[in-house]
Order: sequence, then structure tokens, then C-alpha cells
Amino acid sequence: MASSSSSASASFRQPKHEVFLSFRGEDTRNNFLYHLYEALRRKGIGAYADFKELPRGDEISLALLKAIEESMISAIVFSQNYANSSWCLEELSKIMECRHSRGQLVVPIFYHVNPSDIRKQTGSFGKAFVEHEKNRIHKVQGWIHALTEAANLSGWSLAGDKPELIVIEDIVQDIVNKLNRLSKSDHKGLIGIGPHMEQIKSILCIGGEDVRIIGIWGMAGIGKTTLAQAVYDDVSGQFESCYFLANVREESDKHGAITLRDKLLSKLLNEENLHIGTPRIGSAFIKDRLYRKRVLIVLDDVNDLDQLEILEISHDHFGFGSRIIVTSRDKQVLTNGSVDGIYEVKELSYNDSLQLFSLFAFKQNHLVDDFKDLSNNVLEYAKGVPIALKVLGSTLYQKSIAYWESALNRLKQYPNPKIQNMLKISFDGLDEVEKNIFLDIACFFKWYDKDNITKILDGCYGCTAHCGITNLIDKCLLNVTKENKLGMHDLLQEMGKNVVRLESQRPEERSRLWTPSDVCRVLKHGTGTKSTEGILLDLSQFDEIQLHPCAFAKMHNLRVVKFYDPTFSGKGGKLVPLHQGLKSFPNELRYFHWEYCMLKSLPSNFSPGNLVELILSNSNVEQLWNGDQNLVNLRVLDLCYCENLTRIPNLSAAINIEILLIDGCKSLVELPSMIHLKSLYHEQYVKSCKNLKKFPELPQHVDWLTLQDSAIEEIPESIGYLDQLTLLTLSNSRVKTVSKNICKLESLESFYLVNCPMVLFPEVPRNLKRLYLHGNQIEEVPSSIGCLNQLVHLDMRSSQIHNLPSTIIQLDALKEIFLSDCPNITTFPNVPENIKLLFLDNTPIEEVPSSISRLKSLSCLSVAGCTRLKSLPTSICKLKSLERLYLNGCSNLECFPEILETMECLIHLDLSETATKVLLSSNIFGLGGSRNLSVPSSFCNLVFLQELHLCGTDIVEIPKSIKQLSNLICLYLISCKSLKSLPELPPCLRFVDAEDCTSLERVSNSEQFQYMKAQRCLLEYDYPLVCNCYVFNNCFNLDRDAINNIMANAQLRIQCMAEEFAMESYQELSQSNANTD
Repeated sequence: MASSSSSASASFRQPKHEVFLSFRGEDTRNNFLYHLYEALRRKGIGAYADFKELPRGDEISLALLKAIEESMISAIVFSQNYANSSWCLEELSKIMECRHSRGQLVVPIFYHVNPSDIRKQTGSFGKAFVEHEKNRIHKVQGWIHALTEAANLSGWSLAGDKPELIVIEDIVQDIVNKLNRLSKSDHKGLIGIGPHMEQIKSILCIGGEDVRIIGIWGMAGIGKTTLAQAVYDDVSGQFESCYFLANVREESDKHGAITLRDKLLSKLLNEENLHIGTPRIGSAFIKDRLYRKRVLIVLDDVNDLDQLEILEISHDHFGFGSRIIVTSRDKQVLTNGSVDGIYEVKELSYNDSLQLFSLFAFKQNHLVDDFKDLSNNVLEYAKGVPIALKVLGSTLYQKSIAYWESALNRLKQYPNPKIQNMLKISFDGLDEVEKNIFLDIACFFKWYDKDNITKILDGCYGCTAHCGITNLIDKCLLNVTKENKLGMHDLLQEMGKNVVRLESQRPEERSRLWTPSDVCRVLKHGTGTKSTEGILLDLSQFDEIQLHPCAFAKMHNLRVVKFYDPTFSGKGGKLVPLHQGLKSFPNELRYFHWEYCMLKSLPSNFSPGNLVELILSNSNVEQLWNGDQNLVNLRVLDLCYCENLTRIPNLSAAINIEILLIDGCKSLVELPSMIHLKSLYHEQYVKSCKNLKKFPELPQHVDWLTLQDSAIEEIPESIGYLDQLTLLTLSNSRVKTVSKNICKLESLESFYLVNCPMVLFPEVPRNLKRLYLHGNQIEEVPSSIGCLNQLVHLDMRSSQIHNLPSTIIQLDALKEIFLSDCPNITTFPNVPENIKLLFLDNTPIEEVPSSISRLKSLSCLSVAGCTRLKSLPTSICKLKSLERLYLNGCSNLECFPEILETMECLIHLDLSETATKVLLSSNIFGLGGSRNLSVPSSFCNLVFLQELHLCGTDIVEIPKSIKQLSNLICLYLISCKSLKSLPELPPCLRFVDAEDCTSLERVSNSEQFQYMKAQRCLLEYDYPLVCNCYVFNNCFNLDRDAINNIMANAQLRIQCMAEEFAMESYQELSQSNANTD
């Protein structure tokens, strides 16, 4: 059907006229019809009307028949004498024929006639047919049928109750709207354009009386012009005058913006060869005419605000309801042009990219199977840029697989010139500093933090980087991610790198080097030149290379060096200096990043005065340089894991340093004074400096200090100076004593002294919220802890304490206590009533007191591994907030207390490896290792049960009532050696593991095993990764019926899943199509 329809439509002539006017000349030619024709022409609508007197005769001319066939709409003006003319009736018959065969639209206009007279052939129409029946009886029936059908159509009536000109305006607008609807089919070839058009039209707010100017903004080749043209075509019929001024940038350069302005005014005012010639419109008459017109203007590819000013684009120059669309690659032009809204055009989605590329590469909207992988490589390269997809698709059309492979390989070295030239237009419009910033980011700093890059480039270009980067973002050459990373489209990056390649055929004479082979050759042979400004080398791309002693000697203008290992493995190549070492580094260096550097120190003649960042992580350096240096520009010093580094130079002159990273410097004994470094970042991390013995002197503003894994033995009196400190970590250090001055730190909220040889409980500030003393030798908690009225979290795991003091119950803010693995705690501690989490795992407590019922807020209680615990009080059921209760490993716990009240919050109960013999209510059971276990049928009341663990028990059978557990998702029966049968299971069950159930013989068939979306249980959203799985490994005694039932259940579930997947796919496709239409 589709192919025959296409074939038939192909034989039709393409529309030549928008409107064919059928009329009786003597009635309307010189009045109504003429005004209608002119109104259509003013709207830019091509109308066909034969104003000549028609000769007498029966045969209509072939030219008129052809004109009817070549029109999109026919407007029939029925007047008093219309039916008198056999030519008019022949036209009418042809029009109605085209309506049926071609879908032509028909607009009847009843000019001072009654539609009823036409339908019934009464009045003047009846008299006309009396005459026709005398001479043309063989045609009368056809004419009558055409008249009746046409008169039944919705149309326009002129009966003298409204001025004709008003009615003509309404008729013309109706025709315009119909033409717009017909022309929308053209947009079907524009992939994914529908949603973009709707968003732009919503910004335009067409129909409002205000004047609106909007911008369409995006990178080169992204589809701004195509989108603007589509919107223009769609809405232009709703305006008095319209004009699409294409290529403003190019035409302005060629002919001047004034010439373009005069051309625009000529079109809008319908006045040929209008010439003003001056930069401003001086004529009040022209201004008034513009102000009275409701216009639609598109200015395509504007790159300078002066163009908008000369073109007189302003809100107060055009009539009410006017709309102006400006497309530009420069957001600042639009912003300065006072636009009312900006629409950013983004890259095409994968599906839209695939369709567009296929349209040009295969002349269809889907890929060819043999070319799928190669096509996906093209899509990955183009990254959603329409111009790239079109150019590459056209280039590869009807080419062989071998050609495709060769072309794609070539793209890696030689970018497509057509794509490059279009992208480079924006680059060519930059000033020299902006060009250099763009090239630096393209070659070295893509996806770096925007603020960090700004500071590095400020050091290169005299504090102008912020302005330059902002302009590059506005010109769509850069973008900023939500994480504040600077990025650019891959094609723009490739364009930038190609600009550098074209600087010289010799790599050493180019401004920037990043290709491993080029860099290695230059460094090995010392052939660098003063042209070289930056070098980037991925160390993972080679094994080892010998550095020439004078590798950097001639690179007098070198600003950027980055030698890095993206794998962070240290297994990449090494740049090994010869025995003479390196003789010099350029003093112009701003960014020096050399991971795994083999040098023991930097060259003695190197002056780091211009350095902004120095990164030498994982290097062999023992010291950086001798003596004091001017480090006024230094902002980042990264020496992490320089294990041979013994000292850090004096940093007193580094007044702008913000980040100092020295983690893992094992040989470092002390740090230089940093009290005066007011720009130092407020969070300081010093980890794994195992020989660092002295507490560092830091600036007062530091509020986050981590000194873990050090050799520091005491917290000195000077700690009181850091009065803004909120977190202090000295875990895994040698701290034994803490200065009382720490109590002066009123801002301190978190204090970590984990695994320190502390014997006495430290004095701490009263405002402290979190105290971590895990793994120390403290035996007693003083009663003064009751003064810490803001303490929320107390962690004393693996300490030697015997109990908590009674004053702790005064701490109303305390919510979390961790006392696990404390071997001296034998009784359940007194804790505040508001406690939420209490962990006493692996302690020798023997009972949980009945007074636990007072802990109304307790949500988690863990006494796992308490082997002396024998019972729980019945009052535990009064813990209405309890969600999780861990009793696993309580090997002497023989019975679970009778639950006299509903515990509706309990969702996790773990009784693994206990001696419990009776089960009670919860949402998630863990009962592994319980012996002599029987499952009561009443447990079917656990309607919220989601996960059931019965592993390793001696259970013989599961009650049939299990199928009533409508929310059960997972059933674990591993190593239930005595289990003999499985009943019908719940419909929502997704996972059953019955591995090693060696006595299992029977498995029931779940006839109601439905996996319906409407019946999905809640846990499906809590356990999204739990797949449908049945495990019956090592179940050697299954009978034939059991095996058949297992297979039947699995097949039914697979079928239900497949049907649901198909339904979801259909719904997604329907939604996608709806968004595209």
C-alpha cells in the first residue's frame, strides 16, 4: 500500500500556485475579486486568477485545467451569475475532481448569494440550469453534483452585514492558515525538529500585542538556521509582512549592513528599490509605516551588535504583535540586543542523529545492517552536530565498506575541511588572547575546573582569562558543566588542534604539542624551539624515553607542561633524564605538572616566580630547590606521595597559595610555618606522612584539618589559635595527650582520635557533636561527659571502658552510640531516652533489661555476637520505632520473646546462628543456622514480609499459606537439608534459592504465577537489581512432576516478562513519536 501510494503521488505535478481563484468575471472581476487577489499577493501568496474576458464556447482552456491541478487551494467565488457560465461550471467540476484525487482544499465564498440556492439549484442558479438543460443535458448532472458538494462545504458568506474589506482580511487569514497546515508536511524531513519549534513558539508568544525579539543561540552547524526557517514557515501567515534575511554576517561583510537594512525595509514595506543610504532611518514617514505593520523578521547569523543597530531592530520600531527572531553564535550579541528570550540549540539525540545520518548516507531513516558498526563510529565522531552528520553521510553515500573504513581512519588525522571551515568561522572572529585561551583549553585543559583554569591562564595572559573564557562561552566555543568543568564539543576541539597543526609541518615549530610521538621525539633529541608554548604527554602511551639534557633549553616561551598517567597506576612510561640530568627549565612556566618525575630536585637555575601550579605527585624529588624563592604567583603545590621528600621549602613568600597537598610523603618530618598564608584553602588534608612528628603551624582560618597516619604524639597548646576549626582528625597517629586549649575551639564539631594510644578520655569543647575514640586504651568515661549537651554521635568501639557514666542520660541530643567489641562491658548501659542507634556487638552482656522499653526513639539495636545473651524481655515489643534488630550470632539465645503488641516498624530481624526455635513477625527474616525450626502457619499474617531467610535450618515443610504473602520477593532456603516440599508460592516472588536442599522432592505448580504490572509489590522498587531467578542446584531428589512444575513456572514468568517488556517498549515508542510530531 505504501509503495503504490508513493508511486501514484509521484506522477502528480508539484503545486505551482498556492491558490486558484474561480469566479464569474462580470460579477466580481473589477471589485471584490480584485481586492481579494491583491490581499493575497500582499501576503506573499501566489494566486492564479484569469482576469481576461473568457471567449464564448463550451470547452474550457487546457491552461486553466492545468492551473487548477497545480494549485494547493481553490477559492470559488459564487455570485449571482456564476452558474450562467459553462466555463465556471467546468472549472468547478475540475476543482471538485482535484479535491477527491489530490486532496486539494476548497474554500467556497458566497458573494451575495444564498448557499441553499446553490445546493437546490433555485433562484438564479435554477434559472441558469433551465437553459443548460436545453443545450448541455449530458453535463448537467455532473455540474449539479459539483455545486451541491461545494455548497455543503464550510465557507465564507458576504451578505452586506460587514464591510467587504474586513471579510477579505478574514478570508485571506483563513487561506494562510490552511497553507500553513499544508506546508507542515515539509517539516517531516527535518529530524527531531518538532519539540524545538514548539519551545521557540512558546517563547515567541504569538498572538500577544507586544513586540517580542528572541534569540536562537548555538554553535556553528548545530541547526539554528534550519530551526529558524521552520518556525518562520510555520507562523509567517499570521503577519502582515514577513522577511527572512539570511547570512547577515556574510552579506554585511560583502555589501555593508546599510544595504541589508534597505533590502529589509523594501520587503517589509512592499516598496521596490527603497534606498535610504544613511546609518539611521531619518524619514518619519517610513518609521510610521513600520510602526503600523505587524511584521515577522528573521535575521540569520548575526555576529555583531552593530548589525542589529543598523538594521533598526528595536521593540519600538514595529507594530503591535510583531516578532523578530535573531540567530547567532554569540550570546552576548543577543543579550546586548535586548532580546526577550534566548533558545539554546543543543546537539541531536542519538536516535535523531541516527535518522539524519541515515537519510544522507542510505537515503532512508535507519541504518543498513552491514554498516551499523561503522555508522555508530560516525555518530560518535559527530556527537549530534547536524552539519557533520549531513556532510559525512553525503560523503559516504553508496561507498563500499572498505571506503568507509579508510575514510574514518583518515578523519583521525585529516578532519573534513567543509566541517572545519564552518566551525572555524567563530574562531577567526576572536581576538588574539581569546584564540590562545581557546587553543590552550582545546589542547591541554578540557574538562578542567573553570575557576582553576582561569587562574592558570591569568598567569599566562595578564589576568584577562575570566573575560576571555566568558566570551568563548557566549560564542558557543566553550561550555560549562554543572560541576563547573570547562568543556567543548569534540569537533571544536578537533578544529582547535587542527589550527595548531597548520602552524607548521614541523612539530617543534608549533605552539602546542600533544601527540605522543611528536613530544617524545622533541624531548629525546632536544629539538624544541621558542615557538613551543605547551606540551602534553600521556605517560601510559609508552614504556620509557631518555630525556635530552637540553630538552627544554630552547623552549624559552614554554608556559604549560603536563606529563601525566591517566591510569593512576604508576606503570606508565618514565621520562628518564640522562646522567647529566636536566640543565634548565624555562622560567616562563606557569603550569608544571610532571607525575612520576625521576629528578631528585628541580634544576638549580630554574626560577619558579611565574609558576601558578606545581604538581609533582608520585615523584622521586627529595627537595624542590635550595634557598628561598619568589613564589608570589603560586596557587597550587601538589607533592602527594613523594616518598623521598624530606623537606618543603619556605612558603612565607607564597602569599597566594591556596592548595597544598602532601599526602603520603613518608620521609617528611615537619612542615614549614604557614600561619601567614591567608589564601590557603580552609580544608587541609595531611595523610600518611608517617614520620611527621610536629603539629603544623597553620593560618587561623583553617576549619577542616586531617592529620591521620602521622607520628604526631601530642596536640600542642597552639591548637587554641585555630578557633574556626570544625573538624580535626588525628586517627592512626601517636597522640597520647591533648592540650586543654582544645576546649577553646567553640566551632569544633567533629573530633577523630581513632586507633591512638590514648589512656585518658580527652577534654573536649562543649559544643562538640561527634566524638570518635574507636580502638584506644581508655578505660573510663568521666562523668563530665554529661556537659556535652550537643553531642550527637559517640563512638568508643574496641576500647577498654567498663560502662558509661550515669550522667550520659542527660545528653538529650545524643542519638548514636557505638560500643561494639568492648570486652569489659558486661551490663547493658544506661543511655538517653532519645537514642536512635545502639550498637553493642560482640560484648559480654548477658541480658537486655526490661527498661529498654523507655527508648521510644530507638530504630536500630544490634547485639550481634553477644554469646552470653540468653533472652530478650517482652517489653521489647513496646519499641514502636524499632526498624532493625540484629541478634545473629547470639548462640545462647534460645527463645524470642512473645510479641504482645504489633511492631509495625520492624523491617529487619536477623536470628542467624541463634538457638531460637520459634519465629515471630517481621518484614525481613534472617534465621540461618537455627536448628529444630518449625514455621507456624500463622506467619501468613506478615503481609509486608519482603525477604525470608530460612537457610541452614531443619525445616521440613513450608505452610501452604505462604502464597498469601503478596509482597514476598526473595526466599532463601539454602542447605535446608530436611525440606521435602515447596507449596504454591506468592505471585510476586522474584528469587528463590533452594541450593543443597538434598531432601527436596516436590515443587507445586503456581497456576496463578502472574507477573502483572498492576500487581507489582513495593519491594520491586527497593530491589531493582533482583532478577527473576530459581536456583535448585544439588536438589538430587526432585521428582519428575517437580521438574516439570519448575520449568512451567519459569516459562510462564518469562512469557509475562516478555509481554510486559513489549508493552513498555511500545509505550516508549509512542511517547517518542508524540514528542517528534
